[in-house]
Amino acid sequence: MGENKKKIEHCQRCGKSLCPEHTYFYVDGNNRAITESSPHLCKKCYEEKYNVKIKTEVEKFKEHLIKILINLKLQNHIDSVKIDRLIDYINQEK
Repeated sequence: MGENKKKIEHCQRCGKSLCPEHTYFYVDGNNRAITESSPHLCKKCYEEKYNVKIKTEVEKFKEHLIKILINLKLQNHIDSVKIDRLIDYINQEK
């Protein structure tokens, strides 16, 4: 990455202050020039510009946990009603 990527402290679309850990930019594995010139954006602007949903750590954890529960249910023939209820509980919005 170029040095200019490290110096940007604001979203280049809305102007929101950014820290390096919460800066999003497009990465093109086939074209370094596209990656180097992509704007630094906040999460909201990145999702809008590229029409994607960036999952939170909690959402990633929930998905992982649900996959584990489904595998347990299938492999060990556990009562599916209990597992299904647990999955429903995990999926509830708080």
